[in-house]
Amino acid sequence: MLAKKIHLLALYAFFVLLGLFEGPAEIACIVALATYFVAHRPSKQDLTLGAVELGIVVWFLAGWVGVLLSDVQAGTETLTRPLLAFAYVLGRGSISALPAGALTRLAWLFGAALVFNGAYGLLQVWGFDPPLETFIIGRHKHGNLIDPQHPERLRMATGLFYNRMKLAHLGVVGLSLFAVLMGVGGRARRAAVLGTVILGAAVFLTYRRAAPLSLLVALFTFGILFGGVNRRSWLKATGAVGLVVIGAFLATATGRVRLVQAKEALLERFEIYGYALSLWRESPWFGVGHGHYPTRIGSITEQLSPLLQQSAHSWLIETLVETGVVGATALVAAIVTALTRVSVHLSLRPQVAASDQVLLRRFAWVALVSLLLIGLVHSVLYHRPVILAFWLLLGVAASPLERKRSVPLGSKEPD
Repeated sequence: MLAKKIHLLALYAFFVLLGLFEGPAEIACIVALATYFVAHRPSKQDLTLGAVELGIVVWFLAGWVGVLLSDVQAGTETLTRPLLAFAYVLGRGSISALPAGALTRLAWLFGAALVFNGAYGLLQVWGFDPPLETFIIGRHKHGNLIDPQHPERLRMATGLFYNRMKLAHLGVVGLSLFAVLMGVGGRARRAAVLGTVILGAAVFLTYRRAAPLSLLVALFTFGILFGGVNRRSWLKATGAVGLVVIGAFLATATGRVRLVQAKEALLERFEIYGYALSLWRESPWFGVGHGHYPTRIGSITEQLSPLLQQSAHSWLIETLVETGVVGATALVAAIVTALTRVSVHLSLRPQVAASDQVLLRRFAWVALVSLLLIGLVHSVLYHRPVILAFWLLLGVAASPLERKRSVPLGSKEPD
């Protein structure tokens, strides 16, 4: 029982840090994984690889073929990104088996951490931007983010991640959680509404276009597929939020500029994809290797800026380039299988008075679909905190709904 308690505390720490700081979150993830394997007694079923797990393993191994064959040295930061896929184990084996009380605390701790991060982003834009960036990661804030009229503030929120995309993309995960919790009612609904207002404002102030759009599409699709008796209310609420987001973009100078720039950004994406596919043709089956896109794309073109060469700006194209047809096919198959599995679970369960496990899977569905839609124009397997969230959610989606629950804390183990 002590090992289970330590593992649960490690999970709490991991989810709090995941919403705040990516480096400590990765350390906490390793601790949570270690304590899980100590506390968990693997069964024969746990040791059997299913379709999702096999897809992930093939994707993982395919990318290392390119790494071993490459004559270019990639950085440690990019080479270690695939290792974050081990967070899948926590999503499938640990989180999906938690008792209701522990799962509820985990959800609110994660949501509260992201709200705090979002509140810091609001302070950056509407108040005073503390110089924590220099103290935490040892760099000065980007000059293009500083408000020229108010040098002590930022024009766009970056949060404690000090990166607009990380705040926006992980913020969408948090907003997916709050959207699901609003259906619980009572104090949970009031807290979820407050969290949505704060975190939603912060996500908007990142002025990322794909993030809010993807979330709205995911919520609308969820309402159509699984809304049940509440379908009309869900769709009306989603439409109302969409109008608020559009109005906010049109009402702010930066928002209007971002909308005008959307066409240019889309054309830029097509240019990036063209160069990326040219690189893929050099190693079509197993790719250029995990983390080798930035090191190899320069040999294809020098027309892209160094910033645009860091990522293919599409999770699917970047996966194809780095792991080839073999790895990309395997990963797509794993994701489709997991989404199909969770969709079947949700369609078979009543939508009224849902259990904690059904709520967990609703959250996983909305958040995963949101991230995958964002991934059409950004790589969700590029920023490390977003990668961790992605694999956790995929693990939850792939887990069976009816399973033996973890023994509640404080109770005795069965004989």
